[in-house]
Amino acid sequence: MTSVHLLACHLFAASTAAAVTIDDFEASRLGLRGHGADGMKSEVSLVSAPDGRKGTALRLSWPNRQVIYADCSYLSQVPMTMFDAGVAGEARAWLYLGPDAQVEQFAIRLRDANEEVFQWRVKVPRGQGWREVVIPLNAAKPDGSWGPSGKVDKVIDLPVRLHGYAVTFSATDSPAGEIFIDDVSVAK
Repeated sequence: MTSVHLLACHLFAASTAAAVTIDDFEASRLGLRGHGADGMKSEVSLVSAPDGRKGTALRLSWPNRQVIYADCSYLSQVPMTMFDAGVAGEARAWLYLGPDAQVEQFAIRLRDANEEVFQWRVKVPRGQGWREVVIPLNAAKPDGSWGPSGKVDKVIDLPVRLHGYAVTFSATDSPAGEIFIDDVSVAK
């Protein structure tokens, strides 16, 4: 190996940050509230993780048929200090789907300093069981934003904090169901 190659390897390793767990759902210190489209409410609870996974997971359920999505948001602010210089990197989460879940996408949502909410989504692989999803986070390419009137400018104003999670459905009239979320982390 040349010294240039070794330097490049060192710089790459130094610039790759380890993932930081932002919620493993083991402590109920962070309250969450369920929402849904068109007045359809979703429910959230901390439960024993299903299917052999150890510990606690977040259960996001929709007890009635849903139109477009189900989501939840944190009641208190969860600072995302790793993004103080700008939003870039990836989020990871472990998801458990039951056999009848019609979940199409999973989203993570961040709220900026002006209360504008940004979301990034990823397609969820079909099938029952646990799977890890990776969501690229790029400030220039969110999958949408919204917020208070007069404050939606499509620009992420720092600092940001974790707002919550959402799922969209593969059918516009999805039956009642649930998804379990565990070990959400981010890396720059």
